[in-house]
Formats: sequence, structure tokens, C-alpha cells
Amino acid sequence: MGLGRESWRRIWTRRATTIPLYFLCFALLLTLFPVLAPVAALTDLLRRSKFALLRMLSFLLLYLTFEVFGIIASLVLWLAGGPWVSSNLDRYIWWNFKLQCLWAQVLAGGAFKIFSLRLDVEGLEDYSGHPILLFTRHVSTADTVLPALLIAIPQKVMLRYVIKRELLADPCLDIVGHRIPNYFVRRGSGQTDTELQAISRLTEDLRPGHGVLMYPEGTRFTVEKRERILERLETSNDQEALQRARAMPLVLPPRLPGSLALLESNPGADAVFCIHTGFESTMSMAQLWRGDLVKAWVRVRFWRVPYEDIPKNREALSTWMWDQWAEVNASLQSWKDSE
Repeated sequence: MGLGRESWRRIWTRRATTIPLYFLCFALLLTLFPVLAPVAALTDLLRRSKFALLRMLSFLLLYLTFEVFGIIASLVLWLAGGPWVSSNLDRYIWWNFKLQCLWAQVLAGGAFKIFSLRLDVEGLEDYSGHPILLFTRHVSTADTVLPALLIAIPQKVMLRYVIKRELLADPCLDIVGHRIPNYFVRRGSGQTDTELQAISRLTEDLRPGHGVLMYPEGTRFTVEKRERILERLETSNDQEALQRARAMPLVLPPRLPGSLALLESNPGADAVFCIHTGFESTMSMAQLWRGDLVKAWVRVRFWRVPYEDIPKNREALSTWMWDQWAEVNASLQSWKDSE
């Protein structure tokens, strides 16, 4: 089950707000959609925005519809095979994993069709035969579906996520995410050691068909965030980190403690890196409003480092992780130069 669980009181206090809110929003949008859709289409025609507003409205309805479906389905799973019914915990976790895959597949597939996105993937391998640690770039909430769409769903690889606790505002992610081994990071909690220990525990019992996913940057990339990080590094004594960070203008420098917590507790998994471009147009509502996402080209690249080639001591691991992230930046730069 999910690691670092909150108290039941806190969990259900949150859900008592988010679940009714999502049902209410779904009912309102479903009722008003026949009126809002023509208005959105007319607005798009006047703005010549590639029907961006109508597409956004359509995707919002799809999202809320499947949120409601996911909440109801999660209740059915709990009634049919929850821990209070059966002692077969592995089967219950697998059912919830399949529900998570269905949710991601519908939303990702819907987004690609609604926004007419193009997808180009290189370096993708079959990861089902060996456990993996997946490190991926992060620029938008939208890019979180890529690992599910490209690895978890087609290869049936159950990924354990290291993600921020703020995402528990999504009730489907809250409910199902707590039934599968994930860890929701308390950013700024002041309990760094506790957080790192919880991240390390995600590698326990890691076997073929399983993996751990982490976003080494720790947050979504923006130019402003990168500038703030550089300013902090300038006041620190870590000049090597400052120089490395300055040399990578297209990514945030990796937050090493979390990545090292996974790598140092790694029982034998290969490291897989995932970089992508194309979702930068979802970083703000202004970009979506302009229609920047419509017909965007989503490019994804993977590469694998076998366990035997991953350094085993902390200092070498730190250097290795910086080098891998420099490769992420270099690939993004090559794509940018080729546009």
C-alpha cells in the first residue's frame, strides 16, 4: 500500500471536500456543455485560435467524467476485493493498478486526439523483464501521463511514483494512489531524513515488472525557477554545482538527495532516463488559450543504464547523476536546434 500514509481522519477530511466537489463540477459542466460548447466554438472562430477553447472545454469534460468513473470504480473494487473482504493483497493492488492504467489511457488518448498531438518516441525498450528506476523530465502536469502511456500500460510495468503531496487534491489519485506503493512527498516539511527514508523504501521488493519513477528536478521547469535556483547556488559554497547548473539552461539541476536515496538503496534495477519536449505549451493558461498545444509535436527519448554500470559509492553517484542530466539538457538542445 502507499507509503507514509496520513491519518484516516486527515485523509477523509480532505476527501469529504474533493469528492463532492468533483461530482458537482462534473454535473454542472455536463449540464451546461450544450450551451458552453457553441459559445466556445464561436469565440474560437473570432479569435482564430484553432478551436483551443472548445478543445479545452471538451478535455475538461472528459477529465471530470473519468474522475467520477474512477471514484465509483475504486469503490466497487474496495467492496469486491478490499482488505476487509480478502487476504489476497497482491490481487487487490493489481486491480487498482489496472484501474489506474485505464484512467491514464483514456485521459492520455483523449488529450492526444482532442488537441491533435503528434507523438514521436525513440529508444523505448521492453522493460518488463527487469526492475527499473525511471528518471524523467518534468515541465507540466500533462507530461505525467507519458510513463503510463508508454511503459506501464503496454508493458504492464507497475510504476511506484514519487510525487508531490499537493496532487492528492485529485480524488482518483488520492484513493487509488494510496492503494499502490507510492510516496507523496511533503515538500518543505523540514523532515528531510524521514522523507528520504520513505523514498528509499520504494525500492523494497523491487522485481521484474515493477519500477520506481522520480522527477529528479523536484518540480516543473520554468525559467523563473531556474533563475532562483542559480541565485541560491551563487550564495552557497558549491561552486561545482553552480557551474554545472549554469551549463544546463533547459532543465533544472537535479535535486540529488532524493535521486541518491533511490540509487543507494537500489537492489539491482537498471536506471532509465526519459526526456521529452512538446508539453511546454501547457505551462500556463495563456498558452493553452492561444492554442499553442494544438497539433504540438511531442518528442520522447529513453535510454537505459544497466545496473552493473551504475556507480555504487555516493560521490561517484553524484557525479554520474549530474552527467546523465547534462545529457538530458544536450538532447533537448539538439531538438531545439533542429526545429
